Amino acid sequence: MVANNRSLIQFPRKGIYLNNTIFVFLDWQIEFISSGRAYALTNIEDEIKNCLKLLELAREQGLSIVHFRRLLDGTFFNKSTDFSYWLEELRPRPNEMVFERENPSIYSNSAFSSFVNSIYSPELVVSGLTGEKSCLSSAIDSFHRGHRMVFNIDASASSSICKFSEKESHKIISKIINQYADVMTTEEILKMMSMSEGSNGGENEIHYQ
Repeated sequence: MVANNRSLIQFPRKGIYLNNTIFVFLDWQIEFISSGRAYALTNIEDEIKNCLKLLELAREQGLSIVHFRRLLDGTFFNKSTDFSYWLEELRPRPNEMVFERENPSIYSNSAFSSFVNSIYSPELVVSGLTGEKSCLSSAIDSFHRGHRMVFNIDASASSSICKFSEKESHKIISKIINQYADVMTTEEILKMMSMSEGSNGGENEIHYQ
């Protein structure tokens, strides 16, 4: 039981206006930072720091937080190995929602899909790994469901594609994601969160332009 009521997760239903923004932290797993592994990313320290900033403020404001991770039976993301675990600094707290899946899109988890569908005009703020796979597929699925998604560009990272570096690939993927979702920086999101804190009689709302 959580003592601080501000930390309790709200489950809005269609037709009832409550805070409709969900902060999604996607696949921040050890697999992605383990040198020598096929899915390892390089130099994502800044992205982790930005993700942590957003997570900390979302916690302070008592907003809805969701953590996702991929679990597979094969060599990678194996649920029986440490590689599938979350990064220590981004580990979920007991009062935060956790979903797992095999396929890239967050909507492939039926429980999460049902949860989001129960929210009136949902808005997802996604910070995650990787841009070219899980984030992109989630953005497309969100778009086709009429849900609004904000892709946190500098609290996310992408793998190298063809001859492009990870950073170059991330820029390209972010432009593609922008066809299906809004693309914003951590600073822009944090600014809006700070402006909205305490507004409207204590309700937390974020309005994207």
